Amino acid sequence: MAPNSNRRFSFTLSPAVKASQ
Repeated sequence: MAPNSNRRFSFTLSPAVKASQ
């Protein structure tokens, strides 16, 4: 997996994680 893809995944997951917390 390219770093760019991982970064994109993190960016998409970030809001969901913040909402959970």
